[in-house]
Amino acid sequence: MTEEDKIFLQQFYMNEPVREAVQRFLLDYLSIGEWTDERFPSNENLGAIVRASLEGKRLVREGFKKLSRFKTEPEKEIESNPAR
Repeated sequence: MTEEDKIFLQQFYMNEPVREAVQRFLLDYLSIGEWTDERFPSNENLGAIVRASLEGKRLVREGFKKLSRFKTEPEKEIESNPAR
């Protein structure tokens, strides 16, 4: 990973509204779709679809937790010492 990648990920992580929106989008994207009666999968296929969806959501949540390593503390202003 390049330094530029790290900076971009740090900026992404620190922008909480954007981070939360992207996570919601990905989790919604991995939701199980709707089927019509003629296109409904077999029980075996449905189980595989549900399992894949749940595993994908788990990985997204885990990945977003790992993004916390890019969290930075806000820079503190250095106050001048009036006694000097």
